[in-house]
Amino acid sequence: MVLRRRVRRWQISGPPDGEGQIESFLGDDHRIVKLLVRTFGFPSDELFQIVKPIVGDRGTVSLSATMTDGLVEIAGRGVSKGSALKQVCDDLGIDPADAAAFGDMPNDLTMLETVGHPYIVSGAHPVLRDRGFAIIGNHDESAVGRKVRALLD
Repeated sequence: MVLRRRVRRWQISGPPDGEGQIESFLGDDHRIVKLLVRTFGFPSDELFQIVKPIVGDRGTVSLSATMTDGLVEIAGRGVSKGSALKQVCDDLGIDPADAAAFGDMPNDLTMLETVGHPYIVSGAHPVLRDRGFAIIGNHDESAVGRKVRALLD
C-alpha cells in the first residue's frame, strides 16, 4: 500500500489552513498544535508504525483511537498528556506521585507513567495492558467514576 506523504486539513467548509509535505509542518521553526493523519482502509496501529519514523524526533506521534480507517495524532516535540499533567502538578504544588490518572489508549501512556496511581479500564489498548497497570473495570459501567469516589473516601 502506498501512502502519500502529503498533509491536507479536512474541514467541513472553507479552504484548508495549511497543505504541504509533512516535513513542512514539523521542526523548531513551526508551532503546530496538532496534526491529524487519517487514512481509509488502513488500521490505526499500522498507520502509527508508518508515521512515527517519518516524524522522528520532530514531533510527538500518538495513537488515540483504534480504527479500521486509521487515525494518528502529531503534536509538537515533547507535547504529551504526561508533560501537561506534570506542568499542572508543578503549578499546583502537587507531587505527581500523589496523583491518579486514568487511560485506555497509547496516547495516555506518558500520563500514566507520570503519576503514582495509574489506572486503566478493562477495554484498554494492549500497549497499556502489557504494562501491568491496575485495571478498574469497564468505562461503560462507570469504572472511572467509582474509582475516583473510592480514592476520595
